[in-house]
Amino acid sequence: MAHMTGVMTRSLAAAATLALTLAPSAGGPVTAGANPAEGDAGYSKTQNVMSLANSDGVPGRLYVTNQFTVSRGGDIVDYVAGNSGDGSMLAAEYKAVETGKTTQERVKAGQRVLPWSVSIAYGLNGPQVKPSQIAGASGLVDIRITVEPNAAVSNGYAENSIPVVAFTVPSSVSDDITVGDGMTLTTQGSDMLVSGVGEPGKRTVFDCYMNAKNFSMSQLAFVTVQADDTASFVDEVTAVSDRADALVNTLVVTGSASDRKLIEQLTTMRDREQKLGEKAIKEKTAAHKAAFSSYMAHYVGSYTTHLSGSIGSSTQMQALIGTAGELTGDTPMAQAVTDLANAVNAVSAAHEHDGAVHAIDDLIQRIRQRGTSGLADEISQTMAQESTEGATAYKAGQSQLSNAMIPYSMAYTDVYTKHLSELTGGTSAGAARYQQQAIDAANEEFSTSADLQDDNQKVQSAMDALAAASEHTGAANALQQISIQFAGALTSTASTGDAQGGDAAADRVRYGWAGSDTTSMAAKAERKRLAAVSRQEREEAERKAQALASGKTDDDSQSGMSIGDVMGNASGLGMLGGAVKSDGKDGNKDSGDGKDGNVSGSGSSSAAGTASGSKSASVPKFSPVYGIAGMNPRSPLQSTSSELIDETVAIGDVSDMLVQAAQSLAGSGGGSASDGGGSVAVAGKPVARLAAALRRLSCDGANAYSDHCIADGRHSYDVLSDWNRHTEDLRLLIIMPAV
Repeated sequence: MAHMTGVMTRSLAAAATLALTLAPSAGGPVTAGANPAEGDAGYSKTQNVMSLANSDGVPGRLYVTNQFTVSRGGDIVDYVAGNSGDGSMLAAEYKAVETGKTTQERVKAGQRVLPWSVSIAYGLNGPQVKPSQIAGASGLVDIRITVEPNAAVSNGYAENSIPVVAFTVPSSVSDDITVGDGMTLTTQGSDMLVSGVGEPGKRTVFDCYMNAKNFSMSQLAFVTVQADDTASFVDEVTAVSDRADALVNTLVVTGSASDRKLIEQLTTMRDREQKLGEKAIKEKTAAHKAAFSSYMAHYVGSYTTHLSGSIGSSTQMQALIGTAGELTGDTPMAQAVTDLANAVNAVSAAHEHDGAVHAIDDLIQRIRQRGTSGLADEISQTMAQESTEGATAYKAGQSQLSNAMIPYSMAYTDVYTKHLSELTGGTSAGAARYQQQAIDAANEEFSTSADLQDDNQKVQSAMDALAAASEHTGAANALQQISIQFAGALTSTASTGDAQGGDAAADRVRYGWAGSDTTSMAAKAERKRLAAVSRQEREEAERKAQALASGKTDDDSQSGMSIGDVMGNASGLGMLGGAVKSDGKDGNKDSGDGKDGNVSGSGSSSAAGTASGSKSASVPKFSPVYGIAGMNPRSPLQSTSSELIDETVAIGDVSDMLVQAAQSLAGSGGGSASDGGGSVAVAGKPVARLAAALRRLSCDGANAYSDHCIADGRHSYDVLSDWNRHTEDLRLLIIMPAV
């Protein structure tokens, strides 16, 4: 590493700020002394460094964000990457800086060495294989992640930072995942989140095994932060997440007045969606909880009345079959089942608002970076993808819920029967008098038994999967609403169309007419039909836009399901422990599953129609007279996405995962380093490992005199230049490719 051998004077520093070019630095400390170009201000800097690595763990371009904290006003001199691409540095001077100033830099791949490294190896049924070979494979999959300090960097950062890894695996890939020491396994929507915490300054290996079917996994996020208690640990990882999420916004923003107006309108729509979503999810979650409690009360109540003779200590199948008989006709049991099924659909549909918010956010970012050129086509394509994924994932979620409810119901009945037998002395005579006591005892055991908690977690995972599927549906609905409501702003070749008010150019973009002839009788008939469709869609879009502006939603307008619908779908969602099976008829298919072929409503302003079998929001419409939509022989649309945008979006994709991983690893997130956030310190457990790391980095007691606890300019963690002696905190994020 190049070292400064003397101390520059302030006058030389001032001159250097204009055009001083320095030799590349490989990383590491400089000799003790002042910053050679130190400014007048008293300040420190937190540096955020993010990069996408290849499958071998080699970092690519560095995205650097510097955050300044000023203790004494004045000028700041900070060394930044030069524009020559040869690794040179330039001294930049910032005048009269106040706390909170942020600067952004991008550094060419290979110009700087990072203090930590990460690698990942995959095994399939034993032997190690390449990422390309593990993708889509089935069998015993081994994932081994290795993180270790980089020996080429000796500035002490690795010894004073905590390494964290996180990735997700779709629940459909495996429901049997085993994780090693220092790791946790939690649910994130329809995925399983695997996270782990390592030791400061040490090589750590994380192992994860699973019986996989068509294996895939998300990007691997590797983050390192400095913290001395669980609260600051979560805060630091959250700060990295926030920076990653906002990174795409640091690129050049469009200057078009029309684009700015559209962004403003979409921002208003997004904010209203978010507000409506928070309200709907809160209300529907409470309603679902009440419906679930009511169902369980009716379930065990009916079961109790059908008990006979000696109760025993496990489920009496004859009594369970008697309860199943109450699902026909107008009975309280049938109504409780129907209410629960409708509540499941309703709380899932409420999450369509979240999907709408995410879709609008993505659209705003896209317009900021690339304007609206080609946007109508992209919206149409994305809308269809989200619609299909939402419908497919919801059906899979219903199946998952059915499979989860069967063991849950059976386990609950076993526990309830056991406690009821204890209360009655083993006889069914007068059992109804002890029903509530047995329910309370069963609920208590379910909240404390690890095995029973696992049954409950599977039900919750299924509910999360339904919510995640509904987010895709909400995204499709929102995009449809936007494509209609803002059609003029999205198409640059607008025309008035025919007398019916159709927009021929927009319709061709949205529906992809087959062929270029627009004068034939078939073409004219198709234009007339599409004009009527477009007019109807515009009227509906206007209605929904007005409803959204007034704070109203269509969430409560969805059609309810009947007991016939429920029992004709997914075996009644696994009700009654599988004692009842579907008759196999398809008559209620559309209205029963609540999602089949249905993503209607306005993801903006609604989760409407989720149980009514209404029309799809995003399936392209076409007439058999004029050919299939999407078959226009014009050249395929070429993506205008730049490499920078793709990279920053990929980095932002891990933001939610990082926050949940930090919270999971920190246990309750409260408490001090000594108690591991309120969790029992068990060797190898992630909370205990984190607690040990936090104790090591604490600045209490003897540690108060450690280098990382003294802000005196004697050390620097700056990735760009050793001469930036004021860089006291570094947050590092390296992301490896998905499989």
